[in-house]
Amino acid sequence: MVEQIQRGQRSRESELLQLLIDNDPNYAVIGLRELGQIGDWPRRAEQLFGYASDQVSGSPVDALFLDDGGDEHRRFISDLVAGQRCSGQTVARAKNGSTFPIYLTSTPILDGGNDIRSIITVCCDPGLSSRSAAFVTDQVLADQVLADQRRILELIATDTPLAEVLTAICSLVERHDRDSICSILLLDRDTQRMRYGAGPSLPPSFMEATDSHSLKPPIGPCAITMASGQAMIVRDVQNDTRWSPLWRNVIASHDLHSCRTTPILASDETVSGALAVYCHESDPFRQSDQELIAIATRLASIAIERNQLVAEQQQSRAGFETLVNSAPAGTFLVDAELRIRLLNPKMQTAIENVDRAIGKDFVRIMHSLWDESVADQIVEHFRHTLQTGDSYHQPEFIATRRDLQEPVYYDWQIHRVLLPDGQYGVVCYFADIAHHVLARQSIADADRRKTEFLATLGHELRNPLTPIKAAVQLMQMNCVDPREYQELASVIDRQVSQMTGLIDELLDVSRISCGKITLQTSPCDLRWTWQTSTTRSWPSSAWTPPTDRKFCPLRSRPPPFLRSM
Repeated sequence: MVEQIQRGQRSRESELLQLLIDNDPNYAVIGLRELGQIGDWPRRAEQLFGYASDQVSGSPVDALFLDDGGDEHRRFISDLVAGQRCSGQTVARAKNGSTFPIYLTSTPILDGGNDIRSIITVCCDPGLSSRSAAFVTDQVLADQVLADQRRILELIATDTPLAEVLTAICSLVERHDRDSICSILLLDRDTQRMRYGAGPSLPPSFMEATDSHSLKPPIGPCAITMASGQAMIVRDVQNDTRWSPLWRNVIASHDLHSCRTTPILASDETVSGALAVYCHESDPFRQSDQELIAIATRLASIAIERNQLVAEQQQSRAGFETLVNSAPAGTFLVDAELRIRLLNPKMQTAIENVDRAIGKDFVRIMHSLWDESVADQIVEHFRHTLQTGDSYHQPEFIATRRDLQEPVYYDWQIHRVLLPDGQYGVVCYFADIAHHVLARQSIADADRRKTEFLATLGHELRNPLTPIKAAVQLMQMNCVDPREYQELASVIDRQVSQMTGLIDELLDVSRISCGKITLQTSPCDLRWTWQTSTTRSWPSSAWTPPTDRKFCPLRSRPPPFLRSM
């Protein structure tokens, strides 16, 4: 996609350049290819020189000018053929052999195919000054710089890697000022160290020598520029003793003699890096270079801030995804068409029987998981929240899953949210509360059993009280034979012992539940147990129960299965 955009932009720029070359009435704007071969030949050039386009296309440009044999003319033509920036007056030679004076300028430029060539603006009207010819050339150059800016901004907008964008910025400077070499260093604010950004025309050894150096003590002008936020110009590196020998030796080893550094300022005016322009000559910097460097630093600032913003967003998004994915609750999102857009691993596990849920119809998935009535209720809650914005919360949802054939227990809630596409969606959070519900039911069952136990215990404790009370009543009556007092006393003693045994057993159960005693089982004689439990409650056979009460006589004979033992 990025390459298609760039190809379309280059095609439009090439068409605009060709339109300018063909329709300028005052000047002949001739386009040169590599090695000084004629490429673009406008109608004005045909009128001046008398050659048709197919007659000169691919021919050397020096054939158009009269050689006076002087060294200055040869140097001028040499610079012209090499595509160097130059200007001056010379003599042109037409097809018919006639000659005429002209003034021309030559400027390097980038064509639509991303190849460096140059244009020559020829002025033959004596009424137009050399400044006019230079103005036409500078205007074309300014248009090309503007086109380069648009191309770089497109790279930034499409989130092209920062290294590629910074390389394109350095190439922009070098392309429009062919005597310079450009590099960009970034500032690591946490460690206050310089980091390599871009330097397409510098050898790797040069960038490695300055990478990771601290701002203090400063190794070179880039460190000073980053620390102070001020631009610096070093006109003669070897004779400037402000810099460390390491930096000066590195500069000298690559045949660089001057340097200009400019801070790259962020929108909050803090320094985020430095742009350096190196030259092979001493003090070669011109006033026009400042505009080009200002454009390059501004583009670098935009690219760096954009990269930082994208990195922060990616980090924030990654942290949020980690938070959602590691949450104990299930989470999923449905869009305005009730299709599942996102879900976390907890939700994926809960619907593991649904293959590739993202993008599928939420209504269908619900009907595959629940009975029809339950699924319709759930979908209706989602539709209502989507339409009205009212949230819904069901703290305890218990139903049988159709695919699992077993009940599940959920606490779930839904809320309406605004999606990035401007439409509303519904986000659902749910938690598996089976453990809590089952624990609560277990506690309720334990409480019920405790109540039943207390009722049984009360009944067992009350049973011995009946014969005790009867024996006491008989002892208080005068109808009891004094010889039977001993039997009544033994009944009371036996029933008190039984109550004591019950209480001791209750205490033993309490110790067992607290883990203070270990229950040991052993066989016992059921006949003895039957005899003990069927002891006669009435102390004397001569005693007659009152007629106003109903009594149930105890069975004195054991059941058949005990008699056979």
